[in-house]
Amino acid sequence: MSYHPQKITGRYLGAAMKDEDKNGIIAKTNASNPGIAIFQCKRDAKGRVTSVRE
Repeated sequence: MSYHPQKITGRYLGAAMKDEDKNGIIAKTNASNPGIAIFQCKRDAKGRVTSVRE
């Protein structure tokens, strides 16, 4: 990595991500820094994007 993993405080996962891709990113994130907050973006009933902490 070109940055120090402890400098990253959060990661946002896209609303349309495939579970396989999402799980891989979560695993790599937790391996490099388990303290990183992970958020899952979702669309609400009106089509607005929101995020929920995993």
